[in-house]
Amino acid sequence: MGNIKLYISLTISLALCSCEFDPLDFIRTTYDVDKRTADSIEKNEQNPVSNVITTSDDYSFIIVSDLHLHTDEVMMPKFFSMASNSDASFVVINGDIYNSKSEFAAFAKEQFDNFNAKPCYFVAGNHDMYFDWKLYLDNFGSSTYSFKVQTPNTQDLYIILESGSATLGKIQLEWLKEQLKTRNQYRYCFIVTHTNFIAQEVNNGIYQQEELNVLFKLFADNNVNAVITGHSHETNDKTILNIKYWTTDALKNNNYGIVYVESENINIDFLKLD
Repeated sequence: MGNIKLYISLTISLALCSCEFDPLDFIRTTYDVDKRTADSIEKNEQNPVSNVITTSDDYSFIIVSDLHLHTDEVMMPKFFSMASNSDASFVVINGDIYNSKSEFAAFAKEQFDNFNAKPCYFVAGNHDMYFDWKLYLDNFGSSTYSFKVQTPNTQDLYIILESGSATLGKIQLEWLKEQLKTRNQYRYCFIVTHTNFIAQEVNNGIYQQEELNVLFKLFADNNVNAVITGHSHETNDKTILNIKYWTTDALKNNNYGIVYVESENINIDFLKLD
């Protein structure tokens, strides 16, 4: 009976960290978050992430999450058509790009390799790392990095964090603090990570309360402007300590967002593919 209770408790705990729960997948996840962060930092040193240069101080970018690609996804041509015809300067793919198998990762990589209309920045989600972290690293690169958008008169900082295990871990948290030490060099600062910070109708994937308290304070103390997440397959728009917390719905369900970055304000539109 004790073993049964332990298994039920483990199953419930794991379910809180998954979009489409499969306990076997979480048990088999390779490498902990600190190891993944270390691999990402090494990858950054070998292959620095490119920045974006815009022709105006006002620009926009497309943000999507939760593609859950297999090998027969009909929404991708619609998405690429929309993105190609958009005025957006770049695209951010915020996690759960594919559903764990190597053939799905290869399909996703091929899709984005063939799309060259806009720069794409990738964020790792929990589904991307179920069986093989190296599969994500080899196909989509670092999961912890930053880049800047250089406009004619200013620059903005984008910090990409990996939260597939519903925690940043020790190494990534220290890396984040170092990144934020440069905050005063930028007009705006965005944090983008897959796992949502705020409990929603689908109450999954949120961090331990102690870690949440540290992160909320860290973001506020360093004048972060917006934190953008996915994972819950529903939209959310809240303000905490003067910081915007946005969650985009799943591209799998034909939903995406466009963020407008302007001299006096930043805003998001939650939209649907035609």
